[in-house]
Amino acid sequence: MMNRILRTAITALLLAHLNLTLNAAFDEKTVQVSKGVEGKLVVPRDSNTVRAVLILHGFNDHLDGVGNLQEQLAHGLAEAGIGSLRINFRGEGIRNNSVITSTKESRIEDGEASFRFLKKQFPNANLGVQGWSLGGSTAILLIGTQPSWFKSTVLWSSGGSNSRDQLRQARDPERNARIKKIILEGSAVHESWAKITYTRENYVSWIGFEAEDYLPNYHGAFLGIRGTKDFLPLHEPDWMKLLPGDRTAYHVIGGADHIFNVLEPDNGQGDRVVALTVDWFADTLGE
Repeated sequence: MMNRILRTAITALLLAHLNLTLNAAFDEKTVQVSKGVEGKLVVPRDSNTVRAVLILHGFNDHLDGVGNLQEQLAHGLAEAGIGSLRINFRGEGIRNNSVITSTKESRIEDGEASFRFLKKQFPNANLGVQGWSLGGSTAILLIGTQPSWFKSTVLWSSGGSNSRDQLRQARDPERNARIKKIILEGSAVHESWAKITYTRENYVSWIGFEAEDYLPNYHGAFLGIRGTKDFLPLHEPDWMKLLPGDRTAYHVIGGADHIFNVLEPDNGQGDRVVALTVDWFADTLGE
């Protein structure tokens, strides 16, 4: 009796999954973007789509994002007829046992390779880029060095100023001791949401990064989204003064932290962030 009930439950789950797959407005597959860079390509069932977005994860994260919020974004975009590619950066995440060997330069290389891959998949599409936290910093580097690549940009909780971001955290003795160890010994371990080994190559590569060196080059649409409880400062008002495009805006979400409370089911703001982002790309990438 119990085995029959269990088999029935399993069958129901499989059928539900099959129905969701059959009814989905998109196809999703794992792809090899370049050597060492894996991604997930989402293609709306309308294969003639003329809009697509490159999605970039944050520090020591993975392509689905914290709480799978960037996966949710990719699927939301597909429902709006917009394709996407999200990637795993080399030198970060669980595949590397949380030993961070990526650099600013390697992130740029991976982002550039991903742009070329996405452009090949959607050769006639207007392209956008979305980045979360360090993925936002990476997006700033891309739109500043290749300003013609992307017609629209959305950043979530983005870093933007190496000096200003660090100044805000300068009174943290534990953090300062960790940085000193990184520089003197080559690495240091920090336990937060995971046990992360920071490396000298990663830390040093980002010294001197300032958004103001890149944003004035970009004339496309730009949206920044940040929470009032983000540990990073509110850069967006200053960014609005730097951006020369005529479609620029930012949203500050009350009570939201750096990850928009996505790990708190009763307090998460992730759905709102995704909705704002999908609407922005739908409006700014054209038909």
